[in-house]
Amino acid sequence: MKTEARTEAPSSLDPGLEGLYREVGELLYRRARARGLNHDDAWDVVQEVMVDLHRTWPKVGAMNPEERKRYASGMLRNAVSDAFKEKVRDNRLDVRLRVEPQPPSEEESEGESDDRYLTGIKAVELLGGLPPGQYQIMCLRQEGLKPRHIAKQLDMPGSTVRSQLQHARRRLTNELQAWKDSRHEG
Repeated sequence: MKTEARTEAPSSLDPGLEGLYREVGELLYRRARARGLNHDDAWDVVQEVMVDLHRTWPKVGAMNPEERKRYASGMLRNAVSDAFKEKVRDNRLDVRLRVEPQPPSEEESEGESDDRYLTGIKAVELLGGLPPGQYQIMCLRQEGLKPRHIAKQLDMPGSTVRSQLQHARRRLTNELQAWKDSRHEG
């Protein structure tokens, strides 16, 4: 598969930032790919790095060119790490949500299987209690769509989708843990 060259920077950028993008954009992409990201995820990470560089440009712009490259490389390492952490979280949540609550089997102890069955039912119930936007995003994520595709489908920024996913995961995890704790206390 041929790699698209994405060295075009928006014309509204500061000339120094645009030059940095032209200089390191492809390099950052290759490094992200070398760290194991697929084509689309690697470009997403490069885009995140460039947005962060734009946000911090007053600080970064004052650096010499070599320091800027090192700074961008450090940001890339963090963004790649975050991308992998997000995949792990998404996979764990996908597994938990895909598992349909099953009635207890004969091989399991009654209490153990009942807990798992009831926890599965409660997780599905809590999912339905999310705010409509988070519920919609979680359902699309459950169908296997990546956050950037969800963002495109819902016509919203990717950062909003990722934020809503994070809030929904946290809420589901906390509410499910509180429910489990209350069951064991009572």
